[in-house]
Amino acid sequence: MRTLDDLRATFEREAGTSDGFGITEAAQAGAARIRRRRRVLAAAAVTVLVGVVAAAVPIAVTRMRGADPLPATPAPYRAPSEITLSVQPTSAFFVLSHGTDSTRQFLTVRNRNTSAKDFGGTVSAYDPGTFDPAGLKRGERVTVAGHSAYLVPTAQKFSSDPQLGWQDDSGVWVTISETVNRAAVLRLAGTVRLGPPRQVTAPMRFGWAPGGLPLSYARNSDETGGIRGYQLSSYVGFAADRPPAPDTARPPMGAESGMALNAMAVPKTSMSWTEVVAPVGAPPGRFPTPKWETIGGQRAWYLVDNAKPGIFPAGPGAHLFIETDTCGVTLAVTDLAVIDYAELVRTVTGMTFSSCTDATTWQPAVS
Repeated sequence: MRTLDDLRATFEREAGTSDGFGITEAAQAGAARIRRRRRVLAAAAVTVLVGVVAAAVPIAVTRMRGADPLPATPAPYRAPSEITLSVQPTSAFFVLSHGTDSTRQFLTVRNRNTSAKDFGGTVSAYDPGTFDPAGLKRGERVTVAGHSAYLVPTAQKFSSDPQLGWQDDSGVWVTISETVNRAAVLRLAGTVRLGPPRQVTAPMRFGWAPGGLPLSYARNSDETGGIRGYQLSSYVGFAADRPPAPDTARPPMGAESGMALNAMAVPKTSMSWTEVVAPVGAPPGRFPTPKWETIGGQRAWYLVDNAKPGIFPAGPGAHLFIETDTCGVTLAVTDLAVIDYAELVRTVTGMTFSSCTDATTWQPAVS
């Protein structure tokens, strides 16, 4: 990326129901059976106790009535701001980027040996009831790390790029793609782990959810044990009832992302930040000169998208640039009719920042 036109292109480009497996229906039916069984047992117990000491009857009945009913549906697998997917830390791979995209989690995995033919791949994990495995189930049955999986060979121009997937006991479907061949996809699959939910972290923490919306997207490159030279970066997006993006390789940005607000944090020395706030060699007047002020207690520059051409195309949204001691943070509002300037200021006022050059300082992205 060497010009602001490149940057603009990057932002434009990267910008009680059934669960599908019968789990919900089974839980509801089971709960109904349990309630009927409890009513029958309670009635029988009362009948037996009638001939016993009268004072004992109210105590026994009270205890029965005080039992908590079972929930009709299982608890959610994870919150949108949590992830459970990882790879074995001692494996040959490191995680270049990872995150959550609505009902899907993802990892972009790379080989620590950068000259290896087996470079890595992409791992996705779909929340229970959100993935259709019909295509996978037409593939070959294989065994991975002691469990059954499906392998579907595909023909790509430069690699075989097989698709592999399996269903975890939790109901989550895990898929692996974008590997170089059959041996590579099986090798990577053996390193994939699903653990307890953990909070998504970032160098920016939102104490106030913009527009009252939940976190819907997060993508971090924060692997401190990875290969030197990869830049730390963090993306966070807020929306309600948004489906996952079709491409996990790029952060969904702009109006097509379906998010009301996108946030991006990078080291302020990176080119993706300096070319916005300190363009070098640009013709005079082509790009707006930053007008720094204090917004929400932070050094910031507010720019309405249609105020002046050059960085972002005209539209109903706006951008707020925040500069800290180590971070360059961009907040992109898709539509000011949804999140206006006052709401943006409220959001920034509730934010706290850590280091964009040290991922060990990152905190949960949302309070």
